[in-house]
Amino acid sequence: MHADHVSGLPGLLVDILGGHGGTQSDCEAGVARAHVRGPLDVYGPRGITEYLRTSWRTTYSSLAAHVRIHELLWEGELPSGGKPVANELEVPPLRMTGGRWTLEDVEAAPIKHTVPCLGYVVRERSIPREVAMTIKQTHKDPQKALRRLKAGHAVDDHKAEETQVVILGDTSDASGMLELLTGPVALLVHESTNAWLGDGTMEKVRARAASRGHSTPEVAGALARRMNAKKLVLCHFSSRYPGDVRHKPMMQQFEHLARLGDEATEDAVHAGLDRDGLKVIASWDGMSVDV
Repeated sequence: MHADHVSGLPGLLVDILGGHGGTQSDCEAGVARAHVRGPLDVYGPRGITEYLRTSWRTTYSSLAAHVRIHELLWEGELPSGGKPVANELEVPPLRMTGGRWTLEDVEAAPIKHTVPCLGYVVRERSIPREVAMTIKQTHKDPQKALRRLKAGHAVDDHKAEETQVVILGDTSDASGMLELLTGPVALLVHESTNAWLGDGTMEKVRARAASRGHSTPEVAGALARRMNAKKLVLCHFSSRYPGDVRHKPMMQQFEHLARLGDEATEDAVHAGLDRDGLKVIASWDGMSVDV
């Protein structure tokens, strides 16, 4: 719940939910549409409910569609307070079980930072076209069989293909996420606050980042390889790295260090050594990634 991660969330959700300070009829029309597309679900740690409610109420924001706010509570935590806003559908908090939170297609677990922080594994099942065609030709009720496949069940020895995406908050160590994985990861989104760019020593940069609960590119790359990830997207760069014409070569250095992972050393960088098998992308605002 650090400010640099949540300050823009209330306004973004207002935009998504159509709450632009319009008329009452605008809001009623939005709610009518919501019955067709369903409510928007928001998940976050303790405090997310109170923060959003307070932000919307004090800024006179009217939501034109339904929203549900799910708080993920550690053992012994109480939910945050605040009166629900108009068009919010109140739901009970989600409590940790066995060191994790399990939702329908998402699992979450704590990751190491200076404050409580979460990592998420998002799963999506898809049915290969040839399997879907076979099911439709051999089953009296193919839609029922396809729903079973999407739910993770085997049908006639066929299984849906599962895609996993891992999204992490701020962290110096997210290795606990490995226990949640059921196979290779299509995409890992990992912070990379600081990087060794030739000044000082790599060890000191890494230690300084870790002391503040953050990571360097090689830490992210090492975890990506342990997860057997196909793609790694680096994010959350320190403001010390400029966004002007010097930005591109710096980000290429971030990507290089991440590819090296646990083999990253100052000598390896100077020698121009590199590693294959992991696509690394230093992110930028508005970027989209195919999974």
